[in-house]
Amino acid sequence: MKALFRREGSSALPSHQLKAKEELFGNPAVSVEGLAEYLICDGRMPLIALSFYEECLLYGLGEKQRQGVKQDFFALTGKQLREEDQILLLSGGQKVILMVLLALASPAPRILFRALFPSLDSQNKQKIKSLLDRAEDKEIVFDED
Repeated sequence: MKALFRREGSSALPSHQLKAKEELFGNPAVSVEGLAEYLICDGRMPLIALSFYEECLLYGLGEKQRQGVKQDFFALTGKQLREEDQILLLSGGQKVILMVLLALASPAPRILFRALFPSLDSQNKQKIKSLLDRAEDKEIVFDED
């Protein structure tokens, strides 16, 4: 996983990542164009479809990826997901975990996670951090403002 972090007033990024941060967030006119290359996932509104299947369609997932997401979700939460399940009934932490699993399973090479951690308890934060550590083929940007 290649991760970039954006925090207000922070300059804790390595120098090779500062340029990317500036390209994404420095100039408002450029940031919209730069963000067009990213799958944007917002922890404040992690899911928008009614069913698991519909949400998977939005992420461009096929049968194999859907099965993988279901298995990973069960391993992390102990909850089985079916294609027709009403995912809006999941807890807030479960919704964010599912959003992260869907994003990582998607074909998107670049993902921007906005407000991913603020609403999570420490246990779910740890689960998500371990998921993100496994994402070696994705460029991941965090915006926690």
